[in-house]
Amino acid sequence: MTCFNFEVIEPAWISRHLTKERLLKMEQPGSTLECEAKGFPAPSFRWYKDGHRIDRKRYKIETVIVKSSCGAHCSQTATSTLLFAKPLKWADKGNYSCRALNSPDHQSADDTSWTIVRINHGPVILNQRFPDEGIAAADVGTMAQIRCIVSARPEPKSFSWMFNSVHIEENGR
Repeated sequence: MTCFNFEVIEPAWISRHLTKERLLKMEQPGSTLECEAKGFPAPSFRWYKDGHRIDRKRYKIETVIVKSSCGAHCSQTATSTLLFAKPLKWADKGNYSCRALNSPDHQSADDTSWTIVRINHGPVILNQRFPDEGIAAADVGTMAQIRCIVSARPEPKSFSWMFNSVHIEENGR
C-alpha cells in the first residue's frame, strides 16, 4: 500500500470572477462562461446550474493550467470554460456558479463565483407550467376572467387576445 501526504500550500481562490449577469441570445451557438482561480496545488473546478452539478450532455467544460516558471511550490493559475454545447434554449436561463477547489476532500479549501444567465427569447406561454393559475370557467351569459401567463425577454410592449382568429378589443366580449 502506498501512502502520501497531500498538502494544500495555497487554498484555491477565484482570481477572475464570473460577471454578475450575462444576457445571451436564444439559439446563439458557442456561448461560454469563464472562471479563473489560483492556488497550489493547481485548482480544479466544478460547475453548477441552479445549485445542481452541470449536465455534461448539454455543456462542455475545458480547464487549462497556466505553466508557471517560479518554482516547485508557487501559486498556479487555472482557467475553466463552460461551453454551451448546443444552441441556447429558454431553459438555459438560471444561476450558474463555478467552484474552485484543491484539497483532496473537496471541502477545506475552495472558493465560488456565480452569475445569472438571462436569455433573450420570444414569448413563452407558461399556463401549462402553472395550470391552476390559467383555469377559467363561467356559466353561459356570465363574465369570465381569463389569465395568460407569459415570459419574454425583452418584455413585450403589448399582448393581443383572439377568439376564432378574430382580435378581441380591450373590455370587449
